[in-house]
Amino acid sequence: MKKLWTLIISFFCMLSLSAQEGGRMSFELYPEFQGDTLLVLTYSDSAYNLAIRQSLAEYWNITPVKYVNEKELFKLANSDKYSMLVRDNSQKTRGRSVIKRSHLCIFPCGRSADLTKYGGKYAISQYSIKKIDDSTPYLKKLPFLVKSMQAYIQFLGATENLDEDTFEPELTKWKNQGRTALTDITLVVAAKDLSNGMTESSLKSAYKLPLKVVKNEEIGKFSTMEEGQKALMFLDARKRYLSVIDEKGQLLYHNELANPGELSNKDFKTMSKNAGKPFAEGKSFEARLNKLNKKVNSKLSSTPKEKE
Repeated sequence: MKKLWTLIISFFCMLSLSAQEGGRMSFELYPEFQGDTLLVLTYSDSAYNLAIRQSLAEYWNITPVKYVNEKELFKLANSDKYSMLVRDNSQKTRGRSVIKRSHLCIFPCGRSADLTKYGGKYAISQYSIKKIDDSTPYLKKLPFLVKSMQAYIQFLGATENLDEDTFEPELTKWKNQGRTALTDITLVVAAKDLSNGMTESSLKSAYKLPLKVVKNEEIGKFSTMEEGQKALMFLDARKRYLSVIDEKGQLLYHNELANPGELSNKDFKTMSKNAGKPFAEGKSFEARLNKLNKKVNSKLSSTPKEKE
């Protein structure tokens, strides 16, 4: 039974983490986002403020934008006329566990002026990130993240009849629909994302497609100065998922790491193997859920009955 419970617990972890670009209620909350003005919370660290302003000015085009400080946001956070772009570093206690969030998020306003009451499930779009400050490499990745968040919201608006049954399968297809494009794109990898011992040479041995390892400060320069199409490899803060975002913000690839917590050459080998192949319906969330149910039923049926 211990193995069975481990399997069940793993499933619920997968369920809670599978929707990386939006909260699990995002498809229900999308109508609340439509027609809103986006309130962008500014912070004391000027480098982030400058980077987010530049990213939104260049790539955000689906809503009006209004920049506010914390006092101004507090006054508007209960209005259903707005959504807000914030850095969610809240934490909650659930039983004996403390859940810490580190996300760049878009929330619909009108629920509470206290940001700690929102939580990830209410995010229209989000990315798991480390704490952003003047020294972290996320500043150079912000343009890609802003474009991808917008693309995710557009996916919500363009996909018909999203509900609890269709959301995960449709999201999985959307995340992997551009895999065939990987064969014609240079994959840009930030040097600081690599694990110890990984080099550009070892990556190219595993990943048989165009690849370039760059310093974090060169991410933006490389995508604009070099010829040809580019895509950015992105790791979430917990290093559980590897995503590839192209210059338009479209996700081309999304997969759990072979060994969550540590990026390896095997992850690039898997990505190279899947590149060029269209997404297979048989690998959708629904199909994996059915496979999991079969395993659970098999475990239950094979467990010896206790003597009365």
